Amino acid sequence: MPNTVHAHNPSILAIPVYLLLSFILHLYAIYIATNGKPLNWDNGNPRSTTLYSNLQELPDTFAAYEHAEACHANGMENLPLFVSAGILGNMGSRQGDEGFWEALHRPCRVLTSQMVRLYRDYRGSGV
Repeated sequence: MPNTVHAHNPSILAIPVYLLLSFILHLYAIYIATNGKPLNWDNGNPRSTTLYSNLQELPDTFAAYEHAEACHANGMENLPLFVSAGILGNMGSRQGDEGFWEALHRPCRVLTSQMVRLYRDYRGSGV
């Protein structure tokens, strides 16, 4: 019995993985903003000035929150490009190439996000 990766096209399976990784960054930002209590998140007005004023009291926490939200927004902005590149790559790919570039893209994306975070930590609070 073939496993999921061999039964389905990996480049199409990479689309929900991309979406999930971007969404995890948003959940991480909520975790930071609520000091580890995500059930206290007020979704009625998530961009209120009181949230920002409370977060700005601790510059490191505010910088981490802003960075996680920026990474999430970047992932959402690049989602249409990633999806269209995957679909067009499937249409024009040679036999056996399916999923290679998408599989290469994920670790590079995670690595660059971590490098930016480490650079921010090295440089200081980043605010």
